[in-house]
Amino acid sequence: MLSESTRVFALLGAICDTYVTRKTYYGGMSDLGSKTSRKSLEPGKRHQETLAEGRYLVYRRSPSVQTGIWSVKYWDAGAKKSPMAKLAMADDVLDANGTDILTHDQAVKAADGKLKAMLREADLIAGGEEIFTGSYTVDQAWADYITDAQRRGVTGIYNMHKSFEAQIHPALGHIEVRRLTEKRIRLWHQDLAEMGKRKTGKTREKPEFMEAAKDDEGALAPAAHHGGGPDPGDHL
Repeated sequence: MLSESTRVFALLGAICDTYVTRKTYYGGMSDLGSKTSRKSLEPGKRHQETLAEGRYLVYRRSPSVQTGIWSVKYWDAGAKKSPMAKLAMADDVLDANGTDILTHDQAVKAADGKLKAMLREADLIAGGEEIFTGSYTVDQAWADYITDAQRRGVTGIYNMHKSFEAQIHPALGHIEVRRLTEKRIRLWHQDLAEMGKRKTGKTREKPEFMEAAKDDEGALAPAAHHGGGPDPGDHL
């Protein structure tokens, strides 16, 4: 959901951008809907089509190649710039496959999704959030948790960190959080249980912060945490 200020900026941006993008550098507003119409466009310039106020589908073909590139951009009035992101190749030569080669209609749909992501990211950045564009590992997530826990005055951080270093870091620390599946966590916990059983002859108790229950959708839901603040397991 866009904030009211973002909507106002987008509207003002559309007024300014309409003038700017009609200059020769951008080749004016163009018909990008067919291969034939795109073929007649001047190579090397960005040609664009209005999707909504301040939002544009952009097409550019290099003079040295026959296939153009679809991109998307919007006018950010606050920053006084037009962030742009590449979408895929156009189906000028090769047939579209719906992923890295798109028809005009597919590019319009992809542009809509990309624009929403770009605007959401811009809102987060404006709110002071740090955006990670590369890999974000379990070790990094834990470091962020510890920093936040110290800020909030959470107790028991030393013991939690010792447990993390002994039980979590060796097996999961290097893994990207987005690749940390439920199956992988269950296998990791089974390994912990087996290690405890081999050492003591007893089944290792599940760590308190790994307690989980199935929610109504059947997904893992973290158990209640009694120490105040987010459960350290929430980041895993």
